[in-house]
Amino acid sequence: MAKRDRDVESQEGVATAVLDDGRRWATAKLTDVAAAATAAGHRLHEDGATVLAGYLRDAATRVDRLATDLGDRNASELIQAAVGFARRRPGVTLGVGLAAGFLIARLLTARGRHRTREE
Repeated sequence: MAKRDRDVESQEGVATAVLDDGRRWATAKLTDVAAAATAAGHRLHEDGATVLAGYLRDAATRVDRLATDLGDRNASELIQAAVGFARRRPGVTLGVGLAAGFLIARLLTARGRHRTREE
């Protein structure tokens, strides 16, 4: 096996490990959000806000399902799903990318302003 092939395999292994770590973290956070939303839904139901409680429980169920689906997939499956989605819905993919870029830029700009004020 050529050195270049070994380097590519090594980089793929690192990327897969990082993606799996992120997947596990996101799964745990989504599970926490679903549990909190379920608990809030129960409290709202007890307080008589049954319609709002129902919406919240439905949202919690969907978030929990997303966490389960995310936890059941490996890095390769997630990449394939993302590529497939991007091919089926390029406009949505572009919009999500632009929104994410805008959000990151805002966060970095705000962080820079915060550091400037501290100095």
